[in-house]
Amino acid sequence: MDLYITRNGKQLGPYSLDEANKNLRGGVIDSSDLAWHAGLSEWVPLSTVPGIMASPPPPPRRAQPPPPVPTGSHMNRDTGVPASPKKYDGHEYLATKIVLPAIILVIYFLIHGCHSNKPMQFVNPYPVRNQ
Repeated sequence: MDLYITRNGKQLGPYSLDEANKNLRGGVIDSSDLAWHAGLSEWVPLSTVPGIMASPPPPPRRAQPPPPVPTGSHMNRDTGVPASPKKYDGHEYLATKIVLPAIILVIYFLIHGCHSNKPMQFVNPYPVRNQ
């Protein structure tokens, strides 16, 4: 007997009973697919065809939940895609290359001093002239 099977709107076959059973066990076709052979007036579920060893369908796979989306400044919270690297702006340069070292120098000199024996002398930039 030649079996014709429709699966997802496509006609497959012809298959012998052995081939159909083998494809059924392999998951190529399903027992709920429609089948036809000579002598039938209409398409019927494959499981109702004599000689088909209808095995229970495999248990459905559990859908694995997607991994949690990391959050933080390096991730785009809307899309979950890593954010593109930040472009340098002048404020970062100013803070890391000028202000921070200046603060460190001031703290150093406050702690350690100038190591000079002379007292500091301030020069008046606007001397007063006697007239």
